[in-house]
Amino acid sequence: MQMASDYIHPTPRGGRCRIRVYLPDEEHEVDQRYMGTAILGAIVMRTVLITAAIASVILGVILGFTLFIGVALSTEYIEFALALVLFLVIFVGSYWFVVLGQGRRR
Repeated sequence: MQMASDYIHPTPRGGRCRIRVYLPDEEHEVDQRYMGTAILGAIVMRTVLITAAIASVILGVILGFTLFIGVALSTEYIEFALALVLFLVIFVGSYWFVVLGQGRRR
């Protein structure tokens, strides 16, 4: 990498802030950076799609119980258990999204 610009900017209260801009030597370094971003985006999108698919199936089952079986005490327990599983799926999906989306930066 080669330095393209070196700038020292005055800040309030008499301080200084140094800004250095570097350019890559080869195009191959730029391609690697963009490739990492593309792979990370694919992982995050896969996490969102998996979470949404599982949540859709669970909500479909709950809706099916409500519409076709009706309101009974046994179906209410099953729907409550499925709602807890749905909460768990959303919770784990959110955790994966945060860890894979934000936690792997260099």
